[in-house]
Amino acid sequence: MTKEEIKRFETTYGAQNDSRIILKAVFKSGKHTVQPAKDEASGWYAGVARLSDEEKKQHPYYVDPTTTKIVLRNNYEFNLDAERDEINWKWVRELPIISSSWGDAQMSPSAMFYVHIEGRETEKNIAKADKKYVALKYIFEDNPTNYSDRALILGQDFTTEHPNSIKDWLLSRAEANPQDIINLYQSKNTGIQLLYLKAKAAEFIKLTSEGVVKFENKVLGLGDDGALAYLMSADAKEIVELLRRRVYPEYSKKLLDLDSDNLDTKSSDLEDPSSAINDLIQGSK
Repeated sequence: MTKEEIKRFETTYGAQNDSRIILKAVFKSGKHTVQPAKDEASGWYAGVARLSDEEKKQHPYYVDPTTTKIVLRNNYEFNLDAERDEINWKWVRELPIISSSWGDAQMSPSAMFYVHIEGRETEKNIAKADKKYVALKYIFEDNPTNYSDRALILGQDFTTEHPNSIKDWLLSRAEANPQDIINLYQSKNTGIQLLYLKAKAAEFIKLTSEGVVKFENKVLGLGDDGALAYLMSADAKEIVELLRRRVYPEYSKKLLDLDSDNLDTKSSDLEDPSSAINDLIQGSK
């Protein structure tokens, strides 16, 4: 449990719970005798005030790191308004067997107790369910013709798969990592990402042995992240236009048709095929 987490508990949750810190046992029947743990960095005991003999006389209660012990059990409570509990909590919170939450305790092999906050785990579950709902809704309301492109941005090439198979994969991804799906649908850069991936697949964009990404003789950046960052910048408008013409032949044909008709139409006024994947985001589908 980090010091930042401790401070957050004491200032926020402690006040909400009448200045009480409640510990729950990871194993409900478990109890454990604890005493201050030595901090190797400082050479003293973590969370314990170092007092002189004269200072000890001025305190009704102080911690002797060699003799002070507490038996922790399920629902053990520290009342931060009581001096003894407040002093003891300062060193107990530093122990590796104490976790900041039930979720953190599940991730820590040494955790035996965690700080319990009424309703917190329920709120987390509800928030997670809300995210899943949003992610699943995006998929169900999407045009199936977009599924292949969605999956490609997430790293899976399902070009030859049936839309239902791709939809099933996207739904599974939404169940496991709803934020990935939410980011996919809400990102303003989806069109550029898709254009970049398709240009790479068609080998219009190439990666050198040094990791440099190039389009013809133009260096786009170092690695995918660097190249994408450049393509998303205002400086890359001409390069993006050239890539669109290469990746989407129908886009180039539309430009040629307009030229042949002597229409004074800017290319920026045309529909960008790479932006089709953003239709749902824009609310056009």
